Amino acid sequence: MKRLIQLTSICLLAYSHVLAQDAQTTVTYNLTAETAFGSGDFTAYQLSTNRYHTLATRPNTAYLRGAVNVEHQLSEDWKLSGAADVIASIHANHKAYLQQCYVNLSWKDFFLEAGARELKPVLRDPLLSSGAFTKGNNAKPVPQVHVGTNGFW
Repeated sequence: MKRLIQLTSICLLAYSHVLAQDAQTTVTYNLTAETAFGSGDFTAYQLSTNRYHTLATRPNTAYLRGAVNVEHQLSEDWKLSGAADVIASIHANHKAYLQQCYVNLSWKDFFLEAGARELKPVLRDPLLSSGAFTKGNNAKPVPQVHVGTNGFW
């Protein structure tokens, strides 16, 4: 428990959000931490639900999450972007794992995307839903290929 509190304190103090960019490339870094304490057998449902399975269902868990997002403007109409998101957990089923990793090639409003990404539900409000266990905001992202348009369904 002492180690968990120390890690949480270090994570909160070391939180950083840095933006580095040049004329065509934007790189965003993000580091976050979260803990859940309790005396029961499981983490409270409202703390662990609809969050892409980031917080474990076991009690007294914590995680440190780091992400890198890169966007590169190839031309006026073409853009290449991608991200990697890693989570390290304490007192959870997995010690460390890759939460998201994807690459996206866009042309105007059309895109081709491959990898695992946290996708928001299209036809329902995730804040009003109990979620889904296979393809929704309760499940970890599934590696897949998407072809579509931005901002249209």
